[in-house]
Amino acid sequence: RPNVLSFNSDNPANSFISGEVEVGQLWNGSVRIAKKEKAPLNMVFPKEGPVLWVDTLAIPATAKNSEGAHKLINYMLGKKTAEKLTLAIGYPTSNIEAKKALPKEITEDPAIYPSADILKNSHWQDDVGDAIQFYEQYYQELKAAK
Repeated sequence: RPNVLSFNSDNPANSFISGEVEVGQLWNGSVRIAKKEKAPLNMVFPKEGPVLWVDTLAIPATAKNSEGAHKLINYMLGKKTAEKLTLAIGYPTSNIEAKKALPKEITEDPAIYPSADILKNSHWQDDVGDAIQFYEQYYQELKAAK
């Protein structure tokens, strides 16, 4: 733990932007934020492949305004909004037309759009079930250690 400055999932790019840290784990959106602020960093993927995840938009079965929810999802996934979101937060879009409209500095940045070679070795983040209690216990102990 003496070589760990902090555990920060709220604003992880800030420590790179300020120059406070030189090595750490960032999601690709945070890499984009740091690069926009001129932080000198590169994304390095483990040879075993990175962990994948997906953010989703869902409508509860009990939603009182499912029509409005569908409209919101269609808006969020539409070309113009998807393009703006990628430009603003650095996460890739699955909207092919929006991706075509993005600048090459984004579409060719492997931190945002990893290559096929990187993706072929990647794996999905698994639900660890009840073992989460074990992980959480040791994570809290690690954070509390000095």
